[in-house]
Amino acid sequence: MRLIQRIQHLLAQTQAVGSRSITLMAPSLSGCAVCGKAVNAKAAASRPGTSSYAGEILHTLRHSLCAACCDAIPWLERIKCPICGRGISCEDCTRRPDRHFVVNRSAVSYDSVMRGWLALYKYRGYERLAPVLAEMLVPPLLRLTKDISESEPIQQQGKSRLRRLIYGFFNKQQLSDYWDAITYVPISAQRAEDRGFNQAKEMAAHLSERFGVPLFHLLVRELHSEKMSFKSRAERLRDVRNLFRVDEAELRELEEGPLAKQLSPYERRRALRILLVDDIYTTGSTVEACSSALLRSANYDLRIYVLTWSRS
Repeated sequence: MRLIQRIQHLLAQTQAVGSRSITLMAPSLSGCAVCGKAVNAKAAASRPGTSSYAGEILHTLRHSLCAACCDAIPWLERIKCPICGRGISCEDCTRRPDRHFVVNRSAVSYDSVMRGWLALYKYRGYERLAPVLAEMLVPPLLRLTKDISESEPIQQQGKSRLRRLIYGFFNKQQLSDYWDAITYVPISAQRAEDRGFNQAKEMAAHLSERFGVPLFHLLVRELHSEKMSFKSRAERLRDVRNLFRVDEAELRELEEGPLAKQLSPYERRRALRILLVDDIYTTGSTVEACSSALLRSANYDLRIYVLTWSRS
């Protein structure tokens, strides 16, 4: 992609996501983004959160969701499987302990309520839900970044390691120090034409704008396929093997561009950290295929972390 084209694309993407962020932060004028009931942001601010996750982003969600919908969110906080982030024992990770991505972390459990929310957004055009769902990814992203900071603390002059280890002090600039790029699971051209958008791309763009981490379009979906939700585990594993290819120009720009050149000598010795975003993690076959494709094409050492909105 030419430099001018990329700058124009980034400006358009930033403007679009910024607009959605402003909509999320502003007081609601038309009720809850899910059910349409009245939203009382002041009352919500004084209510105790039903979980620590709720407390972390209540100041934004309360402007777009009513109290009942906020309380209905099944935040995924207790992690049983260290690989996929599931709240119960995971047979998929037991069968396939060696994966091409490091870990997955998800915001919520994929229950009937969350299934309904996602359907409203993806299939019924509830665009007001876009920034809400994307903002729900913030708590697991912060905690994943905290885990990385404790195991692989960066060494940059004038930066306090202790400050980085304190969870509540992560701000836009600090979190971006730990991530080199955000990307997303692509959808087919046919699906994009039918739906009009890619929900994973929208979520990734929101996080990119919110935390100042560059958004790269690293993957292309080669083939159109039936919805993964309609397939068995065996069918998922079989059908994703050749679905994705890497956009070589984007990957080379990530590896060789200003981002890599501006790293300190210590940072240049570490792998580039990529955050791969998707909406649902079921068996992990889709993000595994994406991660495998990236690692096969990379000239630079990559560490791919997965962030998904829900874990089924």
